[in-house]
Parts: sequence; structure tokens; C-alpha cells
Amino acid sequence: MWEKVVHVVAVFGTYVSFFRRYPLLLAVGLISLLATLGFAVILPTLPLYLSEDLGIGAGIIGLIFGAYAASETIFKTPLGFFSDRFGRRPLIITGLAISLLVPLAMTFVHHYLYFVALQFLNGFAIAAFWPALSALTADKVPAEERTTAMTVFNMSYLVALGLGPALGTFLNHALS
Repeated sequence: MWEKVVHVVAVFGTYVSFFRRYPLLLAVGLISLLATLGFAVILPTLPLYLSEDLGIGAGIIGLIFGAYAASETIFKTPLGFFSDRFGRRPLIITGLAISLLVPLAMTFVHHYLYFVALQFLNGFAIAAFWPALSALTADKVPAEERTTAMTVFNMSYLVALGLGPALGTFLNHALS
């Protein structure tokens, strides 16, 4: 029993010392967590809203989500090149701003074509944000510690992806 406690304390100490050496990674992890949480909260509720409140069929809902996936796929490489050439910060900030505004805009539209366009724009925003944030993470640590740095980045993403749908579903039922 005590061996496990000692092991957990040692692992915790390792992460604390890592964040002391690279404090930016704590901010990157938090940004990754919050950005993904924002998307993951909407993930289970948007189809419900589209179908139940707006009467949009499953095929069109698939088109709306497909627009997001297509846009992210199309723009990720060119925007990654752009971040290499012109800097990480403009793309991170622009991607986050657009990702914040898209769900707000969705509350004002009612035709499915607007949702297709907004999700396409959201895919563009995510394509700007993630490669730049990932590259920033890699830029700020030496090569021998990149695995640990990327683990912080990826774990915050995965934690938010796991919590977001539950939180979104809870909020949807609590506020309905």
C-alpha cells in the first residue's frame, strides 16, 4: 500500500518539477483543456438541438458535421505551414476567437446552410489552433523532453474530450 502512495507522490513530484522548468506548458495544457471542453460540450447537444428544435434531418446533420471535418482536414497542413512562417500566436488566438464565436453565432441562425457554413468555419479555426499549439509545445522544450511535453498537451485534450459530452448532456438537461 505504502509503495503505491510513494510512487504516486514521486510521479506528482516529477510533474511539478517539469512545470517549474517549463511554466508555459501548464498554460498550454489549460488552453488545450478548455478549448477541447468547449467543443466537446457541444458535440452531443448540437445534433439534439438541430433535430428536435429545428427539425433538421439526420442526413443534413451529417453534412453539418462533415463540413467541420472536411474543413479541418483541408486547412490543417496549410495553416501549420503558415504558423511556421508567421508565428504560432496569431493562429492560436485567431483559432480560439473563431471557435468561441461560432457557437454563439449558432444561437442566432435557423437554416441548415448557416450551420454548414459555421461548422466549416469552426473546422478552419481548429485547423489553425491545434497545429500551432502543438508546435508551440514542441518549440519550448528540448528534444529529450518533448514526449513529456506532448503528453501534457494530449492528456489535457483527452480529459476534456472525455468530460465534455457528459458535461454537455448534463447542461442540456439541466437548462431545458
